[in-house]
Amino acid sequence: MKKLITLLLFMLTVSVYSEDKLTIGVFKILPYGSLEKGEVVGIIPDIAKRLEETSGIKIKKKLLPYKRMIQSLESGSIDFAIFFLSNRSQEVSNKLIPLYDLNTIAVGLKGTKISKYQDLYKHQLATPRGVRYSPRFTNDEKMKVNYVLDYNYAIQMLINKRVGAVIAPEKILMFQMQKLGHKKSVLDKPFILTTNTAWVQFSKKSKKKHLIDKLIKASKTLKDNKEVIKIIDKHYSL
Repeated sequence: MKKLITLLLFMLTVSVYSEDKLTIGVFKILPYGSLEKGEVVGIIPDIAKRLEETSGIKIKKKLLPYKRMIQSLESGSIDFAIFFLSNRSQEVSNKLIPLYDLNTIAVGLKGTKISKYQDLYKHQLATPRGVRYSPRFTNDEKMKVNYVLDYNYAIQMLINKRVGAVIAPEKILMFQMQKLGHKKSVLDKPFILTTNTAWVQFSKKSKKKHLIDKLIKASKTLKDNKEVIKIIDKHYSL
């Protein structure tokens, strides 16, 4: 009987560890993640594909609104995600490796002069719900921030003069301005609020922690070979 129990436990252990499979959360923001013909596509899915090929780990993609990323990491319904660090994200996940940087800007229409942080107090601002750019900005009670559905909505609020400025990563903002048919010439000179780094962040509730070392190694390979930057540049040039 004891031998049978030992054998069953061994088989269970082998079964768990042989299932090299992870679920990555993909935030629903163009060009980082979207659904096309039933398939999750974009920058993060392309990075996930290369991580899968490099590590040998099967990676399932789960498309999520940005604000639900933290909740999903906290519950363990996803194993990892690639996005900006925040105090909250570090409570529910372990940061593994930084992958890329993005300048986050504040920008208004022509004639809106924002040249220093204090100029932001003069304006109603718009940015998507759930995104955290810096502790200083997030915790600044003097900021008049409208948290909206997504960057497209924030841009439309700016174009319609319902807010004075948008807060967004510069690359994402310019990409979505173009997709919406707006010329960047309508914007004033941007003010760089901060530079954000996207990290591979692994859920503390994940049951696949034995795959962390493989994931870190594959991520480092992609980063060192500049594959991450090439993937990002490819999507922004489309």
